[in-house]
Amino acid sequence: MNLAYDMERRAKESPDRIGVIFNDKTFTFLELDQMASRVGNFLKSIGAGKGVRLGVFLPSSPELLATLFGAWKVGAVAVPTNYLYKDTELKHALKSTEAKVVITDKAQSERIKALDKNLKVIIYDNNLFAGFPSECPSFNPADEDIGLMVFTGGTSGEARAAVITHNAQYATFSNLTAVSKGKPGPYPIAKPDTPPNIVAMPLFHLGGLSSMWFAFNVGRSIILMQKFDAEKMVRFVAKYRPNALALMPTMIQMLVNYPGEADLSSVKSLTSTGQELNLNLKMRFEQRYKVPIIQNYGSTEAGHVAGWTARDIREGRWKPGAVGRVYDNVQVLICDEEGQEVPRGENGQIWVKTKGAMQGYAGKDSVKEKVMNDDGLVTTSDLGYLDEDDCLFVVGRARDMIKCGGFQVLPGELEEVLREHPNVLDVAVVGVPDERLVEIPKAFVVLKTEVQDQDKLAQELIEFCRSKIAHYKAVRAISFIKELPKSDVGKVLKRVLQEVG
Repeated sequence: MNLAYDMERRAKESPDRIGVIFNDKTFTFLELDQMASRVGNFLKSIGAGKGVRLGVFLPSSPELLATLFGAWKVGAVAVPTNYLYKDTELKHALKSTEAKVVITDKAQSERIKALDKNLKVIIYDNNLFAGFPSECPSFNPADEDIGLMVFTGGTSGEARAAVITHNAQYATFSNLTAVSKGKPGPYPIAKPDTPPNIVAMPLFHLGGLSSMWFAFNVGRSIILMQKFDAEKMVRFVAKYRPNALALMPTMIQMLVNYPGEADLSSVKSLTSTGQELNLNLKMRFEQRYKVPIIQNYGSTEAGHVAGWTARDIREGRWKPGAVGRVYDNVQVLICDEEGQEVPRGENGQIWVKTKGAMQGYAGKDSVKEKVMNDDGLVTTSDLGYLDEDDCLFVVGRARDMIKCGGFQVLPGELEEVLREHPNVLDVAVVGVPDERLVEIPKAFVVLKTEVQDQDKLAQELIEFCRSKIAHYKAVRAISFIKELPKSDVGKVLKRVLQEVG
């Protein structure tokens, strides 16, 4: 199914229904479809149709949506790229995906031209597209037709682009929709008084794209945020009264720490996605807003894997500690370091087989990199286990595992313990080299308030850790920092901390 399908069908069913709200401007589904069609017809006119890799370097906006949908209509491969990328990052993104054409805004055009003289750089301009037809029916993709190259977070190195087909991506988000709705689609357009969904995550991130696709799939309009801001979110919820939110943990933290009054009473559940949600933050949010947080577990590479729904919570199926029950049409295997499946209840690396899996990384041999295997399974790079009810528990990331004196130590376990200390606002634990033990766990701690004797507090935190967990797991070194280094989507950059040592 073409990734533009749901937008197109809403434009045909209800052309006058508002599809997008952005900065107090509204765009009907028909207006969005016409914008996308003009972009698509323009792309065909310059030879940037089926199979051509199209770099999209725009901030989240209706123009970005029109560019993506226009590309999908004519079979171009959309490469949405982080608008905050610096020159080195941007050059790598365009080179690794073999982008031939880039659509950007006037402010960035000269910069991109300077990066690669062979790139065709197009400035998004409604006047440029105005002369092209406002109708452009989308093509019907085959299983091998790529629709999207989307970058992973890059928390442990250079960001890599996952290569995803139209049919794979449509399968994974429509499967999630079916779980949420309790029945498979297609779904009629929502009733006129149905509140819009808020797309808070950026559209260069699969989380933002999935929020948009989900809304259009169930026939809802969206409020598009160019950048997450807690004050704006509070204002949008008060004005539009959405009944659900999908946010990343960093966004949840900003709402927890929001200094003003905030009425989220219309929200019946909040889905946390994008990265691990620590238990302390979950409890603080639920205590303040009385809104339950549910989780959706997956990855850019594997698609949606497991999660809970509001219905699970109401009917008592939710299990504390589990990221969710494995979704229908998804196979999860827990394997040891040799790739052999382990018994239920035992920890191992999480491997997934699903219709929504990527084909691989652009320009990489993903089998040799041990991200995929010959049977088509993809790893999330996480460690966890399955229980007898197919509920999935995640205990850490394989690449973050610390091997201290022959013992395996999970940083997430230490981080949860340290967050219980009254002086700790946030923390990240990484492995650093050690002459005797090869590697030791070191904590980088953000304090709630300044402390005069930091050496004394560091020793206190080490002893606090030892009092809660086995001695061999405890942190052995502490550094205090003002804030944790994070990616543009809020993931902690542990590789940066490891470089600091």
